[in-house]
Amino acid sequence: MRNHPFYRLLFVLMMVLAVFGSAAAQLDMLSDGNEEKPSALDLLKDRDKDLVVVQQDGVPTWISGNLTDIIVKDADSAWKALEELAPVMGADENTEYKPDVILEDDSGYTYYTYIQFFNNMSIIDSVAKLIVDPEGHVAAVTAKVTPITAEEYDMEETIDEGTALQIAMDAVKENDPDHEYVFTDDMDAAFLSIPVEGIDDEKPVTSMKAFYIFYSNNPVASNDKHDMPMLAHYVTMTGVYVGSQPCTVAGDKTAMSAADAESVFADKTADTWTGTVTDHNGKTREITVPVMKDAKGVTWLGDLERKIVVAECADLMQDASVAEAMLNSERNKTWPNKVLMAYENYIKVWDFYNELGWKGPDGIGSPMVIMNNYVDRNLDPVDNAVYIGFDEGFHLFATSEMNDYCEAVDVIGHEFTHAVTGAAMTANLYLNEYGAINEAMSDIMGNIIEYSLGATDDTEWLLAENSGKAIRSMSKPNDYQQPTFVGDLYWVPKAGSYNEMMDYGGVHTNSGLLNSVAFRLYKEGMTIDELRSLFSGVICGLTPSTGNKEMGELLQFSAKISKLGQFSELIKKVCTEVGFGIDADILLRAPEGSGRLVMYLPETENLDRDKGMLMVMNMEEILLNMLFSGDLNLDGMEDMDPEMMAEIMIMGLLNSAKMAWADYETGMVVMTLPEGDYTLMFMKDTEASDGSSGMAAWNGKQWVDMNSDDAGSLGSATVHVQSGCETWVSNIGLDEAFE
Repeated sequence: MRNHPFYRLLFVLMMVLAVFGSAAAQLDMLSDGNEEKPSALDLLKDRDKDLVVVQQDGVPTWISGNLTDIIVKDADSAWKALEELAPVMGADENTEYKPDVILEDDSGYTYYTYIQFFNNMSIIDSVAKLIVDPEGHVAAVTAKVTPITAEEYDMEETIDEGTALQIAMDAVKENDPDHEYVFTDDMDAAFLSIPVEGIDDEKPVTSMKAFYIFYSNNPVASNDKHDMPMLAHYVTMTGVYVGSQPCTVAGDKTAMSAADAESVFADKTADTWTGTVTDHNGKTREITVPVMKDAKGVTWLGDLERKIVVAECADLMQDASVAEAMLNSERNKTWPNKVLMAYENYIKVWDFYNELGWKGPDGIGSPMVIMNNYVDRNLDPVDNAVYIGFDEGFHLFATSEMNDYCEAVDVIGHEFTHAVTGAAMTANLYLNEYGAINEAMSDIMGNIIEYSLGATDDTEWLLAENSGKAIRSMSKPNDYQQPTFVGDLYWVPKAGSYNEMMDYGGVHTNSGLLNSVAFRLYKEGMTIDELRSLFSGVICGLTPSTGNKEMGELLQFSAKISKLGQFSELIKKVCTEVGFGIDADILLRAPEGSGRLVMYLPETENLDRDKGMLMVMNMEEILLNMLFSGDLNLDGMEDMDPEMMAEIMIMGLLNSAKMAWADYETGMVVMTLPEGDYTLMFMKDTEASDGSSGMAAWNGKQWVDMNSDDAGSLGSATVHVQSGCETWVSNIGLDEAFE
């Protein structure tokens, strides 16, 4: 059973998404000379006593107020303002920026975005954004600056790209032999600031390293929690495979000309097609959608005005061009029912954003493809709806024959919004608070779009309810195993390394927090139109490092510029109660009928703070799950094969046991649980000499391999969690648990 998923935690997954290559001048941020000068932040505070500042580790990440006398009317004057303000955000003589996108919201505010570079390679998560009001005053600046040391990377020590790719391929084969990884031809290079082993003064140690980035399919992208179809793999230029992270796109193609993409629309005329579709309840209705016709009379399922086409996913997965894969009347006697409904809904969502002044998925009207009958590279059907990314001039979206998400405007809006926020943020750190905020923004905008179009009468703010299978609730996140506030049931603390089992720091789990904010604002007085204005402004202000604290201020700022200042106190109240007004390390409260289980990592060698996992089991719940799932028949237990019984027990654990990981910085493990008795085991992932993966349990004195002959001495503790109380587990050993 060593290869069972329960015994494998994926290798360290590092922060990243795409590499941005816009060309422009570099910025030297250091003033001349070595004379000591007043703090740049202090000077700003002297200028504006009401300055709003959010900091991470003592460095500002958000500042709003009266910031500079420079009036910004164009890119050149914006650059001068950045030169003045960047040192306030932590920039120095080694900090280089290049301009990227310029956005404008429907309140007339302009957002100038800059990406940090080093040695002509981008630093993926490091972005600065100036927010300028309609009169040209800089109203806010938000940024994350990655410090660059004086030591430059020695390029003579680097391995070549081919060797690096082979290292990545060998690593995934060894670490996860049960899944098939197919690498693409894409490759990028970038500098990243990553956590490395070791703790200094209770803070993670980071190091700047140069990486080759390769891309493959994501073998777990088809499960319920993962809609990122690809993985980015990182190999240092000295030949060390660091890990991987899910992403939507293989590299960044924004510098690519869209001329080839535009060719599929050439020599075609606009027309419409009318027919019937049947929903999952068996009801039929008539729809009319745009089509294109060529000179030969062939009709193509596409929209000439909005630059949308429909293509067969399997053809694209086998390297056909979009032109070759497009659905047309010669190859299709009838248009597929589900792709017709998806096509109609994507048009509605496109129009919604267009009315806000945002054209197409990326704001600049780039073409998009709806991929019919979503399959993976092995041509196996995938049960999901997904934004796949930007490739060869097209934004790619997929719809599946295995579900009815095509009927749910909120799901279509969710996926479309991933493209919108991707363009607004320039990249997405798909982990921890950043990934959870990204997922929540898609949920929120999907729901706002659905309400705005009158496409639902749902009062509980469910996601995908019109597909017949709701997958999340924004009004009651707990119903779908999501937290309502920091420290609530199901809340996941921030992680240092990332794997699929922990949902990359809870990106699909902790999205319930911002979802709760949106629903409560609606419940307590905001209209759908007001929420649309509020969150449209939020999108423009997002950066890859917008966390919970920054989001709290960004919501306040967006309300102010959207003329929704009457909701300022409500926003502050809701954000504070959810946990956006404080550090995420501080737990607010346990929900009624629940208590907290708390422990620190055992003081043992070879255990990184981010790799220890606490498993909490309610044995009665596990037995009931096994019985009611039909997996276990007590009458036949005596005749059951031992290995089959073991597999059933493991599946019972997987379905019923709750997992908690240690906070990366503090080493504290916290879990919120309903009152009751629980059995605890503390575990870590291991690697045997043959390269296979497994798990070891801490028995209070040492680690015991769960597959070894000593497995009978695995350590565990039984504790009672009392409502409203904290139950502490000794960091000496689980056999000494106490309350």
